[in-house]
Amino acid sequence: MDFKQDSNLSQTVEPILGSGTSTPTAQTSRKGSGWRIFWGIVTAISIMANITLVLMLIGVVAVFAVGQSGSMLSEEIIREGPARAKIAVIAVEGIIYGELSKDVYQQLEKVRQDRHIKGVIIRVDSPGGLISSSDQIYKEILKYRQEEGKPVVAFMQDIAASGGYYTSVACDKIIAEPTALTGSIGVIMGYFVFQELLENK
Repeated sequence: MDFKQDSNLSQTVEPILGSGTSTPTAQTSRKGSGWRIFWGIVTAISIMANITLVLMLIGVVAVFAVGQSGSMLSEEIIREGPARAKIAVIAVEGIIYGELSKDVYQQLEKVRQDRHIKGVIIRVDSPGGLISSSDQIYKEILKYRQEEGKPVVAFMQDIAASGGYYTSVACDKIIAEPTALTGSIGVIMGYFVFQELLENK
């Protein structure tokens, strides 16, 4: 027998697959499918979270937009009383600027719509602010008094100076806390006069 010929023969031995054996390729695909399921769950949760955040953002924007239009003004009971004899309280708090004057205007408009309101209290706690905004609030209070003929009372709390005092003057009466700081309406500006100094030199 020629051993050289036998050694040159190439024999291919194929494994016999049984029911209890598995190939490395099958094991790798099972491991890969587990990771695919995991990342699929993570992706789904991430998409749901992003959708929720977008909806929340839209809701917040809608609330602010509606609030700026004045329809978010709410009614709060400070002291119990008859429903047909209400007194509205409008707050003028903080630095007086454009947004605050607009807010006071919107509150007065809502007060006009309620026929059960018999009077208004302007609660002032402000050091003042812009002249034009203070004047707008002043004129809106005067306009309400003239058109509705209902009493409007200013209540000064901690401070009602400058523009805060100016808006209070538009009311029928002013009531102040004993410790309230008030007054100082107008603008004070100091300057130097060098006329005599220059003439003498």
